[in-house]
Amino acid sequence: MSRRLPRVGGRGSLTLELIFRYFIEPYLRLSQTDVSMRGGDMPLLIRKYKLASGLKQVERIDDPDRIDRYKRLFEKDDLKKLESGQKVFIEKDEWQLLP
Repeated sequence: MSRRLPRVGGRGSLTLELIFRYFIEPYLRLSQTDVSMRGGDMPLLIRKYKLASGLKQVERIDDPDRIDRYKRLFEKDDLKKLESGQKVFIEKDEWQLLP
């Protein structure tokens, strides 16, 4: 049984449930990345950044050629961290490589 959240505002307004579903839930799912959903051994490069408007954006890169091109941006120390699965920060962007 799903629990309904109360409506916000009057007629035609969004419910808290919809706000949660479309704005908060995707960020929660990002941290629970399932290898089986990604197709086995394919690496996944995750880039989190903030737009000029303040909106947070998440980019998932699964193409091996693009991942190799992005790896050229990193210094040696950062590349070692990235390949070990740790989060790496370049300016305000957060990068993480999931094997």
